[in-house]
Amino acid sequence: MSRCGLQGMEGVIHEEGPELRPALSDTISLASLGPQQMPRLWSALHDALLYNDPNKASGGKVVGLQSRQDGDPPPAPVSQPPAACTAKNSLTWSVLSRFDDACEIRSGAPSERLQPTRQVGRLLSRQLSHQLGSLELVGVSSRDTVLPGAGTGSDAHAGNGAQGGSDGDSDDDGPSGHDAAPLGKRQGQEPDVMPCYKAAPRRRSPLKRREIVELNGSTSDLIWDSGLMEKSLTPSTLLEKARQYNERVESRRQTGKVLAYVTPWHKRGYDLAVKFSKKLTHVSPVWYQLHCTDKVWSLTGQQDVDGKWLNRMRRVGGGPKIMPRVLISLPVGDLVQMLQDPETTRNMLVAEVIRHSYDGLVLEIWSAWTMTGGMDDDGFSIAAMDYVSTLRRLLRFDGTDRELFLAVPPVMPASHRSPFLKHQHLAKLQTHVDGWSVMTYDYSNANGSPGPNAPISWLEKNIAMMTSGERFDAEPLSQTTRANLLMGVAFYGWDSVAGSKEMTAVTADGIMTLMRGHEVAIQWDEGSSEHIFEYTDDNGATHRVYYPSPRSLEQRLEMFQKAGLSISIWELGQGLECFMDLL
Repeated sequence: MSRCGLQGMEGVIHEEGPELRPALSDTISLASLGPQQMPRLWSALHDALLYNDPNKASGGKVVGLQSRQDGDPPPAPVSQPPAACTAKNSLTWSVLSRFDDACEIRSGAPSERLQPTRQVGRLLSRQLSHQLGSLELVGVSSRDTVLPGAGTGSDAHAGNGAQGGSDGDSDDDGPSGHDAAPLGKRQGQEPDVMPCYKAAPRRRSPLKRREIVELNGSTSDLIWDSGLMEKSLTPSTLLEKARQYNERVESRRQTGKVLAYVTPWHKRGYDLAVKFSKKLTHVSPVWYQLHCTDKVWSLTGQQDVDGKWLNRMRRVGGGPKIMPRVLISLPVGDLVQMLQDPETTRNMLVAEVIRHSYDGLVLEIWSAWTMTGGMDDDGFSIAAMDYVSTLRRLLRFDGTDRELFLAVPPVMPASHRSPFLKHQHLAKLQTHVDGWSVMTYDYSNANGSPGPNAPISWLEKNIAMMTSGERFDAEPLSQTTRANLLMGVAFYGWDSVAGSKEMTAVTADGIMTLMRGHEVAIQWDEGSSEHIFEYTDDNGATHRVYYPSPRSLEQRLEMFQKAGLSISIWELGQGLECFMDLL
C-alpha cells in the first residue's frame, strides 16, 4: 500500500514491487468509453494527479464550484507530478501532462475551471489508444467504490459529474446506470482504496482498412457530388463509385457530335453504346481492314460484324448513326496502286455499307498516306483527296445522307516522327468530308518517353493551329467545319516501369485491379492536368500510371466545347462507367 501525501489518497501501484493488487472489479479500456463516461473519468484522474489540494480530487465535481463555496480560489496546477506518483506511475503522468492543455478549458473568469467537454473526452480517448495501445483502469473490490462503466445505481454526483459531459446528452454507449457514479467515494462513505492506472502490455491491433463496397449500376447521385471530380481523388472513392452512372442515361451535355468507337476486344463497349445511345451521335465499330495481296484487293473483318448488336442499336429510336471504321495500312506500292485504280476499292466499300445498311464509314488511311511521304507529292495528294471526295459522293448515290469521316493525326504531332494533318488539306476537304476524327492522344507513347496521354497544353496548341489558320497563312475555319472536328478523347491510360521506355495500355478493368491490389496515393499532375499514381509490382519494380479521371476528362470536354469542336472517344469499352455522365 502506498500513500500519496500530496494527494490525500491511498492506492496500489501495479508497476513494480510485490503484487499488492486486490481482486479486480473491472477493467476499462479508454478507447471504448461512452461519450459521458470519458469526461468524468478524465476529470477525476486529472484532479487527483495535477492538483495539490486533496479536497479538489472531486471525482468529477466542478472545481471552481467547490472553491467558491470554500471562499478560496482554486489551487493552480503543479508543474511537476507529486513525488509519490512520479516514482511509481510516471507513464500515466506523462500522458496526462501531454493532454493537459487540451483539457484545461477555462471560462471567462480566470478562477473558474470548466470540466472537459464530450469532444475533448473523445479526443483524449483516441489519442491515448493510439499512443499506448491500451491503457487500463484497474479498480478494487470495495463495494463502496464504483468505477465508470462498472457500477450500478445512482449517485449524488451523477447530475453534475462532468459539466461538459452533462449537457443534456443521454446517449451513453454503456448500459443504463453504468456511468452514474464518478470515480472516487460514494456519498457518506470512504473507499477502501483509490483506483490507479497502469500501462497495460501493448496490444495494438493493426489498423483495419475501411471496408470498401464497389457499387455498380445506376444511381440518382450526380457525379459532381461523388468525390470523383476532385483533384484529391482517393482510391477508395474510385473503387466505390467509378462503376456507377447517373440514372438519367438519356440526358446529354455535349452540344456537338459525339463519336464513340467500340471494339471486339472490349465487348463491354457494345453494351455501353446501347445503354447510353442517346448521348452519342455516331458509333463506329472497329471491324474492317482493307488488304492487297498480289494486286488482289480484299475487305476483311466480316467475321466481327455483330448483327444482334446492330439490331439492338437500331431499335433505339433516334439513336446514333452506325459507321464502321475501315483501317487501311499498306506499303507505299499498294497505296499508289489503290489511287491508280480507285474504283475497285471504293466500290468494295460502298457495297459493304449497302449490305448492312450502315449510315456511313470512318476511313483510317490518312496516317498511311502521310507516313509514306505521299502527301508531300502534289500528284499523290491530289489523287488522295479526289479518292475521298468521290467516295463520299458514291455513298450518297441513292439520295441518302450517309456520311464519311476521316480518322486523321493531329495538326501538331507529338514528335517530329509522327504523322500529321496539314492545314491546307483540311481546308480543301472541309466541304467534302462530314467529320474528322482527330487522334489527339498517345502523346508520350509517340515520343517514346513515359508520361501523360494527352497533356492539356498540347491539346490547346492543336486547337489554336487547326481553327485559326494563322501559322499556315490560311483563313480561319468556319463554325461548321469546327463542329466537324472531333477531337480525340482517350478512355484508357498508360502504365510504365521506372527507368524503362516501355509502356502498357491500361483500361478500366486494369485500373480497378491495381487499386484493389496496391496501396497507392493518387496525385493530380498540374502540368498535364491528368491524375497519376505509382505502385510496386511483385518483382519490386516501381510503376507509374497515367489514367483519365472524371476531372481530367471534364477539363478537356469543356475546352473542346468552348472552341466549338466535337469529340471522338477511343474507345468506349476501355473506360469507366462514370465517364458517361460527362457526355
